[in-house]
Amino acid sequence: MSDPEVLGRILVMQSVVSNLPDEEGMFGFICRGLEDVPGVTSVSWEPQAPAEASGALRKPVKMGTKEFGALVFEIAQKDLFCPYEPYLDNFCFMVAVILEGRFQRQLNERQTASLTRSLAELEKAHLKIIESEKMAVLGQLVATIAHEVNTPLAAIRSSASFLLQDLVGRSEAMLDFSRSLELEDFTWFKSLLARKPREYAAGAGSRARRHRLSQALEKAGVVDPEAMADDITLLADPNGEGALVDAVLRGKGEVVRQAARFLETIHASTIILEASDRAASTVADLVGYSHGQEVNERTAIDPAKELNTLLRLFPGLSLKGLGIVREFEPGLMVQGDRDKLNQVWINLINNALQAMEYHGNLILRTRSVENGAEIVVANDGPPVPDDLKEKIFQPFFTTKRPGQGTGLGLDICLRVVGAHHGTLTLTQEESLTVFRVFLPD
Repeated sequence: MSDPEVLGRILVMQSVVSNLPDEEGMFGFICRGLEDVPGVTSVSWEPQAPAEASGALRKPVKMGTKEFGALVFEIAQKDLFCPYEPYLDNFCFMVAVILEGRFQRQLNERQTASLTRSLAELEKAHLKIIESEKMAVLGQLVATIAHEVNTPLAAIRSSASFLLQDLVGRSEAMLDFSRSLELEDFTWFKSLLARKPREYAAGAGSRARRHRLSQALEKAGVVDPEAMADDITLLADPNGEGALVDAVLRGKGEVVRQAARFLETIHASTIILEASDRAASTVADLVGYSHGQEVNERTAIDPAKELNTLLRLFPGLSLKGLGIVREFEPGLMVQGDRDKLNQVWINLINNALQAMEYHGNLILRTRSVENGAEIVVANDGPPVPDDLKEKIFQPFFTTKRPGQGTGLGLDICLRVVGAHHGTLTLTQEESLTVFRVFLPD
């Protein structure tokens, strides 16, 4: 039988630790407070797993598969300590939630500093290029692009900061919510938080699935069935949605909602950070344009995985009338500079979407060919006129409206692919405009 006074002290500690400013002070407070648990002689914080297991009881502080360390209990009387173990497990999980929130904040702060440095470097490069007569025109273009890139970067940084504050707020709200749950519901809640959030697919099949779920939930009398359908879609694939629907109908909808909101916030923050990386990489490519496109470290790359990731950065992919066709060879890998090749895929996808005005089919294909691999980005929009097929690879040439392009994109693609000893070609195949990248083994 556990002592209510001891349990009360544990709950009070859960409320206090989130407000402690640094981890050293937080774990000192925790260790001192938990030494009052019956049967315990001492408590210590262990930031890493020991090389050899000790005889003490190790309680990991982890969230999902991510472990931050462990609280190590020296136990004098096991029978006195056992009643408190489930509550200490929950306490360790709450500490992990707090540490994850702090980790996300530090990650955003580092990203903001990196973006600031990138913009400063861009300004320096702009001034240097302007001093060179030979590159004066490029200097003017970089100045224009710097202005245009600075605006979305500022929005990204602002959004990341907002999401971070929202994440911290959700952490505290989730602590309060978690303490209200029975032990069985709390265990299930932790398993939901350990899941990776599923992406909201843009296809008609995903929309039909959410509509079907919403109708079923509405018939069952669930409040706000559309929002609950979105939460279930985020947490489970079609094979696993039935268990969540049953839980909602048993009155566990708030558990599902809280888990989905927390994972959604982390997912959104991750996407913004990825977009920031891509934007900063674009700035770096423009700064280094006059110095060529040297390939840095070569690594093994899964082009299908990279293409799927980059598609998330493009707005409007869920618009009616736009289809994404993926024809990927399983297990295909290429060797190259990941960041520079990703810039190629971004430029080719962006050009295709703008050429077809987000209406039609975007085709992405990867396959093995003799002595290498082929990556195709194609669309069924208006064809490129014959007299422009050679010109579009020239620097500063563009067919886009003012403000939509600088004419550097395809030339950068050509130089990056060339630095990988590959080729980039444009062909018209029946109703498709096809850009084909060959990368040798």
